[in-house]
Amino acid sequence: MAERGDELIDRIYEAGLVPELWPAVLASMADRFDGAGAVLIAGDRGSTRITCSTGFEGVVSGFVEEGWAARNRRMERARAKRHPGFITEHDLFTLDELLADPALEGFFLPRGIGGELGTLIAMPTGDDVLVTVQRRFSLGPAPAAAVAEADALRPHLARAALLSARIGLERARASADALQAVGLPVAVLAAGGRVLTANALFDAATPAVAREWGGRAALADARADALLAEALRHLPGEGGTRSIPLRAPHGRSPPGVAHLVPIRRSAHDVFVGAAALLVLTFPGERRRADADLLRGLFDLTPAEARVAQLVCEGELSMPEVASSLRISYETARKHLRSVFGKTGTGRQSELVALLGRIAG
Repeated sequence: MAERGDELIDRIYEAGLVPELWPAVLASMADRFDGAGAVLIAGDRGSTRITCSTGFEGVVSGFVEEGWAARNRRMERARAKRHPGFITEHDLFTLDELLADPALEGFFLPRGIGGELGTLIAMPTGDDVLVTVQRRFSLGPAPAAAVAEADALRPHLARAALLSARIGLERARASADALQAVGLPVAVLAAGGRVLTANALFDAATPAVAREWGGRAALADARADALLAEALRHLPGEGGTRSIPLRAPHGRSPPGVAHLVPIRRSAHDVFVGAAALLVLTFPGERRRADADLLRGLFDLTPAEARVAQLVCEGELSMPEVASSLRISYETARKHLRSVFGKTGTGRQSELVALLGRIAG
């Protein structure tokens, strides 16, 4: 049985303060408007967070994993229309356009849905929030009375979503400040590299080491920034260098390393709307570089990591490295060239300085 409107409004505001309650609230909305499920999507074009009604997770994950999210013509039409209220699929498309939509036949109809009652809300944070109830296509468009009732809920949804966004940002800021307590300068980045928040240690490194440029976090050293830009382009995948040497402004030796740390799985519960952390590390007492650590940081092969470790440990010549590993000199040189490419260094002395700082 659908709950009364005032009860649903109370629960919407409760979810605004306790974001974990959104799935149950969305389930109530789906029940109220004859839907199979309901979805809330928040974010910009580069980074989105998706919450759905309880039991609708499989539909949402299928939509994303099968690539339909990237081809979502409904979202494109909704952004273009910018209607300040709820609309149906028939407000976005003619019937012929709907029937010709590949997503309808390829995804929605096999799952018993395809009808939609949704709204797009522009937030003062710069994000868009989409709230949509997924209905059976065979029901036809939601009746005018249902649209009017949903419109009455819209301002409450907007305020509650804004609260959730603000709370998420405060969680990210608090976590960045906690990392400062252990001496780590950290910036929390959205997809594409936009800085959501940063702690005071990171701010102190600006502009000598880090800065913002062109709408994203950037590194003052041009060569390091090129590696960072490439790594950001590969988020959330696995490509690109993730640990980047930072050179001194007027010297060859790197003063530290910038680490791009992707945010995965349950970490999104803390860093809401974030795609990665940019962590700066600086020189400490020099210790031995661990081969497994080097492999993880720079995607080195075991052989490359061992060459890099020996170079770092004793600044051995390449013939000595080759002899120690019982490989040919040419093979050792090949591994070293690959290490140079993956670490963003260009000569053995730079590699020694970089790995020494990581070890420290």
